Amino acid sequence: ATARIWDVATKTTLFSVTRGGSVTTVDYAPKDDWVAIGGADNLVEIRSAKTNSLKHRWAFAANVEDVAFSPDSRYVAIASLKVSIWDIETGQRRLTLDAEDITAIAWGGDTDSLLTGARNGEVKSWSFGEAALENAMVTKVTRCLTAEERRTWRLAETPPDWCDTL
Repeated sequence: ATARIWDVATKTTLFSVTRGGSVTTVDYAPKDDWVAIGGADNLVEIRSAKTNSLKHRWAFAANVEDVAFSPDSRYVAIASLKVSIWDIETGQRRLTLDAEDITAIAWGGDTDSLLTGARNGEVKSWSFGEAALENAMVTKVTRCLTAEERRTWRLAETPPDWCDTL
């Protein structure tokens, strides 16, 4: 499979990245011009969107379901069996969330909150302390989101049925 990075203004391909399996997810960090590419080959690559130079390549035990850069472009969250958060500068894993079978991830408006969506329909909000990504402390919030939170995250207005059981 091939991921193509496009110049939208000229409608031309800037470069292509050939992968050993299907490309399942991509994300772009405009602050630093990074592109994250993940796929069924169990790999995530961080590349320069301008030069195609490879910054990091990480291997996982299973398909990569989703990738998402933090709003400040310092970190990338990766969903593959569990969710891990990686430091773009150093290439080190900073945090692994106790979340399984995650298929979707999204950062909050800052770098200290993350939303995860699982194959079973569960959506969870994760809150990190200010230094969580430096010292790997995390608090899992196991609750249904309020109507205001659901609007903020652009989710359906009606919570899933399992919220009634919490």
